Amino acid sequence: MTEKTNPVPSFSSSYFELHLSNLKTGGNIRRFRLAHMKEEDGALVCAEGLTLRYTPTFVFDKMSVIPGDIMLGNGDGRRQYLVVSERAVNGPKNMQFAMYYYDTENVRGTFIICAEHVAYIHGGAYNYYNYIGGTCAALYNDRFFFGKGQRLYYGIPMIYKSWDYGARGCGYLDFVGDGGNIVGLEPFRDKIYIFREREICVLEVGADPLEFKLKKIPFVYGNILAKSVANSSEAIYFLTDQGLCAIDNAGKCIRIENADEREIDFSEPVSGVYFKHGYYASVCLKSGERVAYCYDVRHRMGRYIFQVCELIGANETLYFASQQNIYELCGKALPDWGECALTIEFSLGQDPEKTALDWIVVTGVGELNYTLESAEGGQVTGKGVCGKRMRLSRILRGDTFRLKLVPKDEDFRFSSIKFGIGRAA
Repeated sequence: MTEKTNPVPSFSSSYFELHLSNLKTGGNIRRFRLAHMKEEDGALVCAEGLTLRYTPTFVFDKMSVIPGDIMLGNGDGRRQYLVVSERAVNGPKNMQFAMYYYDTENVRGTFIICAEHVAYIHGGAYNYYNYIGGTCAALYNDRFFFGKGQRLYYGIPMIYKSWDYGARGCGYLDFVGDGGNIVGLEPFRDKIYIFREREICVLEVGADPLEFKLKKIPFVYGNILAKSVANSSEAIYFLTDQGLCAIDNAGKCIRIENADEREIDFSEPVSGVYFKHGYYASVCLKSGERVAYCYDVRHRMGRYIFQVCELIGANETLYFASQQNIYELCGKALPDWGECALTIEFSLGQDPEKTALDWIVVTGVGELNYTLESAEGGQVTGKGVCGKRMRLSRILRGDTFRLKLVPKDEDFRFSSIKFGIGRAA
């Protein structure tokens, strides 16, 4: 009698590691989402918290932050309030935003731009006069520019407090076609960029208006959202109903990759600012909550800050306003609502029928909960500690997986994720 034996299948093991600095889609990473996390020194850490700075007695629904002060407005009324100066004033109706300037004697003044008029504060005195007004404005080449509807107004060089159409050098340009209203003006690289709802133009400004040169630049990214335009000095960032875009150093309009802005409801109002190394915007999510969105320019990735952000503004500080309070965004803190989490979809690039995951190690600091799903439908949940192997309660087979990591407190630090891979020969 001959004894029959069956060969034992060979099985190899290895690991696959995902580094969490400079996360980008492409390669093994199909998609990722940073919910109240940010990159810091090569690792993911908790995003910022809010510190209460001001509780104005003035009821407001508009906020414009300028160097040294915060200007508040209330609906379409005439009342404005300077927060730092603790001063209430009556000006023209329907404040849009504030901006500052320096006169010929280098004395600083503040313009309050409203829909139909402009007020200004100069040398401590508050003045109101019949001016153009509009929805956006800019100072460029010593001229004051206003965008209002489809018309761009320009003033006399170095004369900021009068608007005399009988004077040489003062006038306007009408924009025709289906580009829509002017929604943003930004001086950039020796030109002024004019953002219309569906078009971008660039204006070269000479000493004489007869020398002005206007041209359109290619733009194919949908509708530009009013109040979203923000200048970093290295680029101009803005949101469209297709996502985040920018005017780059070469003056070319580009679509920003890795921005992760797909949760934003672009039918709702937005407002954007540039602060330090990021483009920040007050946005409404498709789920209905109003929070902050940030595109981190250094690490080239988008993220969400799950603190309530009804209004946003920046000078030397980044401010959020909500429920009639004004907060500084700083430090690290878990969000007021929602969760702090990393969600990442990735591929091992191997035969799914012969490949399985059986453990995870998250390098870094802190305790966490995790959920791991395979594209084939398997799912495991568990908890663990950074630096220690977390064995899965069941082996998951496949090639494409989705992992969600939720830290237990704000002091976590996630540097990389290692996955134990078993593979049948």
